[in-house]
Amino acid sequence: MVDLTKATFEGILHQMSEERKAKASNMKLGDFIDALAAVADQTLPLVLRNGDGVHRFMSYRGYYEDLWISPRADKKTVAEVLAQARAALGEIFEGYKGGDYPMHKGSILWVAGYGNCGDMLTGVTLEPGRVVVETAPDNG
Repeated sequence: MVDLTKATFEGILHQMSEERKAKASNMKLGDFIDALAAVADQTLPLVLRNGDGVHRFMSYRGYYEDLWISPRADKKTVAEVLAQARAALGEIFEGYKGGDYPMHKGSILWVAGYGNCGDMLTGVTLEPGRVVVETAPDNG
């Protein structure tokens, strides 16, 4: 009976996760990769709207099966971040408090500092001299 209860509980959690993902306004990893790959000048800096650069990808603090990008003062090019994003596909990331979470094209993206919940990554905009990662507050 315990196994049936565990299976039922895991099924409910999976359904809740899928419903959350379906409602999310966040950009997905596959769409982010496609958007960066479409930028003609791959040497442009990729920045957040506030001017910070993009540092690295990690399992998101809010939902471990999602992926977050951390901000950093120094800037990377579109090509550098695109390489990081492609490397994240199929990679297993450790959750904030443990556990293994594989990332895939449908993984939801966030922008946050380490240990914090943050904003939804909602798009990529080409501007003169730079490419901007767009964010919005979590619509929860």
